[in-house]
Amino acid sequence: MHLPSRGLRLSATTIRNTGVFLVPTRFMRIFTDINFSKGRGNYLSMSGFASLDLNKNGRLPSAPFTALLCAMSRPYEEILDGATLPRSAPGDRHEKICARLHREIAMSVASLAGMQLLAPRTKVQVSRASMICPDLALVTAATGKLFLAVEIISRDDHHADTVVKKEVYEQIRIPRLWMVDPRYDNVEVYHSFEFGLQLKGILAGREVLAEKLVPQFQIVITDLFTV
Repeated sequence: MHLPSRGLRLSATTIRNTGVFLVPTRFMRIFTDINFSKGRGNYLSMSGFASLDLNKNGRLPSAPFTALLCAMSRPYEEILDGATLPRSAPGDRHEKICARLHREIAMSVASLAGMQLLAPRTKVQVSRASMICPDLALVTAATGKLFLAVEIISRDDHHADTVVKKEVYEQIRIPRLWMVDPRYDNVEVYHSFEFGLQLKGILAGREVLAEKLVPQFQIVITDLFTV
């Protein structure tokens, strides 16, 4: 599906039938897997392709209303220690929470030159044997390394996030990890330290999720889960 970068108009029916997730690029700068072919490129997420117009420098256009289309709510795969791990399609509430977090983080990092927000479940190669797809990934612009990963736990597919991938994040010593759990409407916040990951707190109710290195971001936990 090819969509023009200018004058883009999608009806509610089109969005519902195609299952796309729209993020205005004026709110976010995105690094992702792009095939830089002439004139057009393919944005690649684990759940499929969406055609994007690229300018002559191989970058996303900066038109006032350019949208990034991310295929959502489909099964996808990750690679952990060389083994392929099939993942179930996320549910509706999972995706609404994901969209809410992306919207809030995108607006918060828009003025931060040192941070880049990836599209939902962009493939991230964290080692030679492991390639993961965080629900939300914030990387440092200088190195492209993960600074923050967010995993939204699914009731019927939780072991991979809460056990398997958590071990991977610990091995790479990711600076920040948020485990968002819609089963209990809480968020576990982890920081890296010398020996791995340390649980800094479990936030719920009217407590506020924030990150001092992204000073404009904060959200009340009940607001995050009220979707």
